Parts: sequence; structure tokens; C-alpha cells
Amino acid sequence: MINWKKQIIILISLILFLLSIIIITAVNAESPRQSEKEATHPQQNTANNHRGSDQSPLIVKILPTIKNNVEAENETKEKEEKATNDKRIIQITGILAVIGFLQLIVFGLQARRLRQTVEVTKEAANATTNSVANISKIERAYVFVTVEQHPQALEPIYEIDGYKGYFVLNANVRCWNLGRTPAVITKIRAIISFGKAIIPEIEESDIPSGIVVGSDKWKNITAISPRFNDIERQNIYNLNTIAYCCGRIEYQDVFYGKYIRGFCWEFGAPISRPNEPWIISAKYKDLNYEKEQKEGG
Repeated sequence: MINWKKQIIILISLILFLLSIIIITAVNAESPRQSEKEATHPQQNTANNHRGSDQSPLIVKILPTIKNNVEAENETKEKEEKATNDKRIIQITGILAVIGFLQLIVFGLQARRLRQTVEVTKEAANATTNSVANISKIERAYVFVTVEQHPQALEPIYEIDGYKGYFVLNANVRCWNLGRTPAVITKIRAIISFGKAIIPEIEESDIPSGIVVGSDKWKNITAISPRFNDIERQNIYNLNTIAYCCGRIEYQDVFYGKYIRGFCWEFGAPISRPNEPWIISAKYKDLNYEKEQKEGG
């Protein structure tokens, strides 16, 4: 496809070049001409006679100065040359004006082309930035939490060894990475509370910092409740007292993103679902979230 704008710019540039050559030729042809003036001085031979003496005195008759033919022709030529020069100056000035106008057109087209190039470059840069951002969202790690019965416990509530009549409630907190790239868990904290959901402080972690969880892998931690007596155990089983397992996880992905995952589950149906007694809390659903951790946050 022919680029007409580029062809126009090349044509105008060629015209400017030809006009410049014409101007240079005209200026060189207008070299100053030297007017040759011939000054004639009649020479008079001094005769060795008695003119100018008392015997023969000189009589001088003063006549008005008359221009000779050479001076008149030179003056006429100078006037004609001056008129010709003035005419040529006017012509050159007009040509320069045309050149200036054509240059304005060329500069305008070049400026427009440059602006279009900058806009295209800017759009490409924005597209690249958006593409990188979209790739990081697709490929990043996503950590989710499930709360389950501890696999080594026969029942979720069991009696403490050496403390007859006292019981504890256990929960297995499993951190799943359902993203496509590994996650690095920096902090995790989970506690079990009764009657009210309590979000633990994240300053302390239940595991060492820097645990790597690969794609479609998990990491388990155990949450154990404070001990309680048999009456409280019956209330928990009968759902008169609701037990909650809540916590937070801080983790990073390979794209240097930092995230916080909150979770809150409740001990809901130990009789009808003995193997899966923990369910996501409907009362404290706002405590199940994920947000990006900003710098300094």
C-alpha cells in the first residue's frame, strides 16, 4: 500500500531543493559590475612661446560644465541595473516566501507523523503493561483455607490425657495453593474460640516464615481449643455453644505480590457430618476474604 503522506513529504522536499538551486544561480549571476568611467584630461603642450606674459596675456572664458556622452551612458546603465536588481530582489523574496510556506507544510506533516508515532508507541506500552498485569493475575498463586477434623483424632472432641473430665476441640487447618505458581507463606495464625469469632494477632506465626507451597499443594497446621469440662462438651455437641476456628495467612507469589487471606469456620454438624464437622461461618462471612497487602500496610 502506497504511503501518500510520505510521498508528499518527499515531493515537497525535492521542490525546496530545486528552488534553492535556482536562488543560488540567480545570486551568483548578479555579481557586482564595475562601471568603468573614462576620465579624459586634455593635455596641452606648453609651447615655448610668450603666452601668459605681458606681451601676450591669456584670456579665460568660463563655460558651464557639459556631461560627455560616456558619463551619460554610464548613468543610464546604472539606473537600468538598479531597476533590474530591484526586480530580481522582489522575485527572490517571493520565492523565499513560497519556500517558507512549503517548509511550514513539511514541518506540519512531520509533526503530525511524529505525534501519531508517539500515540502508537504509548498505546503499545499500555498494552504491554496490561498484558503483564493480566499474566500475573492468571499465573499468580492463590491460597485458600479449609478447616477439617484432625486426621489423627478419632473424634473432634476428645478427653485430655491426664486430665479426666476435661476435653479439647481440635481442627486441621489446610492451606491450599490453587494457583499456577508457588506461594511462600510468611505468617499464619489460627485459634479456636467459643461463642464468638476471634481474629488472632498475626505478629506471631504457627509455622516458621518462608514455607513454600507449590501449585495444587497444601500445608497443614493444627488448631487446638482451650480445655473445657463435660457440660461444655455437651453444649458444643448440641450446638448450644458455637465453636469457631478463625485466622489469617500472609503469603507472597513469584511476581512479588503480597496478600492476606482471612478465614472463619464454625463447628456446625458433628452428628449429621461426623467426618466433616467444620463449615464456613455464615454469621462471620466477612471474615473470609483475600486482599492485596500494600507497601507499609
